[in-house]
Amino acid sequence: MVKPSSFICFTLLMILAQANWIGPKLLFSSPDFSVLESIYRDPATDVTHALVSDGKQDFFTHYAVSGEGAVLYQTQFPGPSKDLSGFIRGIGNGKDLVAAIPFGQPASILLAESHDGGKTWATRTDVVRKDEKSKNIQDLIVVPESGRVYVFFGTDGESSTELRMVTRAPGSVAFSGESVVATNIYTDRFSSQAAYTMWMNKPILHVVYKVQPKGNMVGYRRSNNGGASWSEPRFISTGEDYILMITNIVTDDSNPARLYISLTFQTAFAKMIYTEDYGNTFKGPVSVTQNNANVQYASDGTGVCTTKGKTVVSTLFVTDNDWLEYTQWDATLTNPRYKVYPMLEGQTVSAVLDCAADQDKGVMNVTTLVSVVNGKRYLVYFARETGAVSE
Repeated sequence: MVKPSSFICFTLLMILAQANWIGPKLLFSSPDFSVLESIYRDPATDVTHALVSDGKQDFFTHYAVSGEGAVLYQTQFPGPSKDLSGFIRGIGNGKDLVAAIPFGQPASILLAESHDGGKTWATRTDVVRKDEKSKNIQDLIVVPESGRVYVFFGTDGESSTELRMVTRAPGSVAFSGESVVATNIYTDRFSSQAAYTMWMNKPILHVVYKVQPKGNMVGYRRSNNGGASWSEPRFISTGEDYILMITNIVTDDSNPARLYISLTFQTAFAKMIYTEDYGNTFKGPVSVTQNNANVQYASDGTGVCTTKGKTVVSTLFVTDNDWLEYTQWDATLTNPRYKVYPMLEGQTVSAVLDCAADQDKGVMNVTTLVSVVNGKRYLVYFARETGAVSE
């Protein structure tokens, strides 16, 4: 990583001391290219589960990491196909985890499940029918309140590219209800994202996707009945700049009407749009890097915490000056609180973030994992920022 000046180093160290960082701690090193794909923190155990792919594209590794940054155990899944996209989610009970990755040629979807907190896994490859069409996984949703699982993937339809969804009912083994969510989409990695909010004890599904042919527009659809039907598409223009990735869509647990969508552009800017009325209107885009710093990479890099009535939006991006830009915003993406991250040796490859809050104490934990390359070794670090949201 490019070293800042001594003055900047001193300033960062002062801010870091106030921010109460744990780490960074080295989790593991490998000679193979290591990319952090997805992160899930289990609130019942404070164990962070990370899904990591390697450069040989022949396996994924699951790492279980304690709240103090110690690797508890690791397990491997069979190999992905041409794409390295993968997702890991959980029920939140300390036991049940689900991971989805592409698998085999022709591409299929492998679903792995664990019922002992990630120590052992069972896999199945019949989530969707196997054919020659693309099955690039776009997102995975697990609804803790019911245990229902949703898998979103891109595929080639009869007349256009499509975003499709399959679902599995609680207690069921088989997936069913393959349906078309959107058409005329891009099917490459990070072209679509999905999330859910709870309303009246029912999940509301939210989907955003890049719209063809120009790629400078985001489509949004919502389902109030578990994907049986979807709202009319709403299109949000982001200007003339081509959207490179939709890196995240995150929800605010305290306000089901509020969603945040993170975007990176071909010009390498990172911006966010958000809604406070269930997607009926969107605000932004708002630049979320300091001085519009160019962004190299972002994956699972946005989180929302709400505690004691205060909402904090956390963002983490890898910028072209080899910095990790970590920022905390208020609910309207204004008044950034600080922009710091512990210094790491090497060139940053990828970063993931998870935000959790203690509703009673007004304290939040932002857990981050970062992959860097140093010489011929790839290193993955753990760091956590803790403290009251007023800090």
